[in-house]
Amino acid sequence: MTTFEVMLSKKNAWAVSVLKTGALTVLLCFSSLVKIPLFFTPVPVTLQTFVVFLAGGLLGPVEAFASVAAYIAIGVFGAPFFANAGWGVPYLLGPTGGYLLGFLAAAWMMSNLRNALSLRTVAGSFACMALGMVVIHACGALWLMAGLRMTALQALLLGSLPFVLPDLMKAWIAAWICARCRK
Repeated sequence: MTTFEVMLSKKNAWAVSVLKTGALTVLLCFSSLVKIPLFFTPVPVTLQTFVVFLAGGLLGPVEAFASVAAYIAIGVFGAPFFANAGWGVPYLLGPTGGYLLGFLAAAWMMSNLRNALSLRTVAGSFACMALGMVVIHACGALWLMAGLRMTALQALLLGSLPFVLPDLMKAWIAAWICARCRK
């Protein structure tokens, strides 16, 4: 390979990385619009965790983090792409802010773990995503405890337990997709 060919392949790899990161950012923006409100909790069921699982399973750690960070920035700066068509810093400081910050940590952690353990199977990806779900739920519950002054039990009952089964189903589907994309 000539130097020019190496440079061209690096530019293509960079462009592909940027396109994948941007695509998952856009997908994350629109996934918040698909929601099921629950009457007993301020946190709705959305497709956001599904897209965060995809980001952690398909992108590198920096790209996964950047994708979620770009989504949060878009919402903070005025686009109504947080759950319940929310936007701005006040929304980020509201009841679901901990989950949004948990998305950042989970996407980065899942991608790093996947790379470190060379996870390519559905089961391996699912285990990684289940750990990502724990990170998201922990951040969300801690945020509910701090912001709404809930007890640990209240935060668990209202901010985590209702979402465990739906999130595990989303993680399994995302793991299956990621394993198929990596073949």
